[in-house]
Amino acid sequence: MRDEAVLSQWQLIRRRFARHRLAVFSLAVLAVLYAMALLAEFVAPRAALTRNLDYAYCPPQLIYFDFEHGLHVRAMVRTIDPVTFRKTYHEDPAHPIPLTFLARGEPYRLLGLIPGERRLLGIDHPAYAAWREAQLAPPTDAGPSFYFLGADKHGRDLLSRVLFGSRISLSIGLVSIAITLLLGVIIGGISGYLGGAADNLIQRIIEIVKAFPQLPLWLALAAVMPADWPALRVYFAITV
Repeated sequence: MRDEAVLSQWQLIRRRFARHRLAVFSLAVLAVLYAMALLAEFVAPRAALTRNLDYAYCPPQLIYFDFEHGLHVRAMVRTIDPVTFRKTYHEDPAHPIPLTFLARGEPYRLLGLIPGERRLLGIDHPAYAAWREAQLAPPTDAGPSFYFLGADKHGRDLLSRVLFGSRISLSIGLVSIAITLLLGVIIGGISGYLGGAADNLIQRIIEIVKAFPQLPLWLALAAVMPADWPALRVYFAITV
């Protein structure tokens, strides 16, 4: 008690927060998610728009480990029904695709500034080539590839698209809070300073705006935005 009496308000808040294990764990998870979104070019297995139609609707692939092949995934073999043309996939245990950390991949610019080609986890192409040569095994028809969360109808990696899309999902909270704080301070200051009729008018307008259901309002705003606007401009317009 004697120590707490000399602590500042922020020190008391930090001490109480540190004692809440669930809150500390949640903060760590949130920090990891923001770091992955910030470093999406490095963390994502491939670029968000990279397509491979040979793996359209490919199901998620599991990561395996053994002492012979190390960290690897099993190649996905695609079969097409000759009658319905339905595509199905199954794993080929005899055709492992070795993975490695900091593997070379598609060139990128981290945050649009720093050029690079290393990715957190990717195909170990030298090991894969050596295995093919030793086994006299031809490569798969579509070449070695892996999809931890599967692929969409265009053969785009869903994990990579989730990581790049998380930048918008996670940043919208920060941007909207910043704008809300700025507008709240300005409008609230004007309302409190002027008082009287101006205060009543501002408060009634805010109550009317808050009365609208938010999700349908956002959907309506997205629908009325000009069609020729880029996605980034629409995002900021809806956020404001």
